[in-house]
Amino acid sequence: MRIRLLMVIFPLIITVGCARILPAPREIGDFELISVAALDLDPASETGVTLTLYAKGVDEDGGPFVVSERAATAARAFQEIGVSSGKHVFLGHTHFILIGESLAEGGLDGCLDYILRDPAIRPDVRLYIVKGNAGELLTGGEKDSDGASVEERLKSLELEARQTSVTDFTGALDAAAAMEGGGAILIPALKPGKPGDGKGEIEPDGFAVVKDRRLSGYIDPEDAIYVNILRGRFYNAVIEPSDGARTSARISRMSRRYALEWSGDTPSKLIVDVSFRAQAADSRSASDTGGETEGAVQKIRDGVARALEASRQAEADYLSIASALDIRYPFKFARHRDKWEEEFTGLDVEVRVWLKK
Repeated sequence: MRIRLLMVIFPLIITVGCARILPAPREIGDFELISVAALDLDPASETGVTLTLYAKGVDEDGGPFVVSERAATAARAFQEIGVSSGKHVFLGHTHFILIGESLAEGGLDGCLDYILRDPAIRPDVRLYIVKGNAGELLTGGEKDSDGASVEERLKSLELEARQTSVTDFTGALDAAAAMEGGGAILIPALKPGKPGDGKGEIEPDGFAVVKDRRLSGYIDPEDAIYVNILRGRFYNAVIEPSDGARTSARISRMSRRYALEWSGDTPSKLIVDVSFRAQAADSRSASDTGGETEGAVQKIRDGVARALEASRQAEADYLSIASALDIRYPFKFARHRDKWEEEFTGLDVEVRVWLKK
């Protein structure tokens, strides 16, 4: 009898005060689901950061939820936002993180450490480096001149990457893994729209080069297609020949291959073979497209050569050439792997472009 009585009383004793101990239940409407976050260097401090958060949902005034806070670290800034706004801010739905130029120049270790350690943030969250202040892209206004929100515009950039190859996307985990390996990486760059284009305007602007975990320079937007060709990240593009051809050439398939010429055990020349299929971008007959596709051959050859030269000048193999050569020459290239970026700058380079009929 006593045992049965204890079995009834004991659960009642344990559950007394649960309302005070356990967190208060929340409905989905109690959360601010952050879709875009921005990290900038705190202008009032050489080490602090400014965290800006953007939520698609509307606030009391009918606009998006946008809030900014300065602190010594991003984690502390996030805590301060929760206290000052009185809202439960949730980062599990964050798709994009924008990093300001000044913060990236000082190093990305702190940003990536915060992103990958926070249990709510997805490790594949997309990263962009903004030329200027990243938070201003979120606070400038809800809609751009086309009526798209910040989140919608950023999502459209991923579609543009598949359709035009003039930009790309990079996940936080992939970026951290590449930097851990000691190599240079590319992160897509953004810039504010031109004055008069509408508040909140966001434009792709080539690539940011991150070397030794810091922003070291940019790739010109006009060369972004050729960089993606060499990285094996080409999807689709329209090439406008510079030789006076009457129409552009649509490139639908592209492949590239790297090879080395050797002098004994020492590489002496890098050979880059690029092959592609093309057709006229308009609806003219196939018999009238020869000038356009042949003009595209020269345009691609010149663009690939520029992209290679930029990588050589920066002494940064952000094109992942060494990884491709590792696969092709698994034993012979192994002794050159650690000093490849230095040797790469002194190699002769030959670019060969082939048009597949």
